[in-house]
Amino acid sequence: MARSKGIKTISFQLTIGNKRKEERVRYLKNYWVEKVIQLPKVKIHTSLNPKYSCAIAGISIEGITPTQFGNALFVTLQALYGKILAVFVLRHTCTPACKI
Repeated sequence: MARSKGIKTISFQLTIGNKRKEERVRYLKNYWVEKVIQLPKVKIHTSLNPKYSCAIAGISIEGITPTQFGNALFVTLQALYGKILAVFVLRHTCTPACKI
């Protein structure tokens, strides 16, 4: 079963191509970032310039530790979608170079 899913995933990747996949994941990242960037206490640590980022964005919320943020995100996603395997939250120290 897992092998079949893997083959389907690779087949899908080969069908749509890297450029379309990159465009889609960048669009999805930018979509949510543009929604939350205006919220109070939210800081985005990733440039929206396509030269500098693709699918992943760094975010922090003033007054909330990365662990608290990860736990809240996990619980919320699990309540909304059922089985969630993991939520990865990494501690990030922002330098002046990573500010938008």
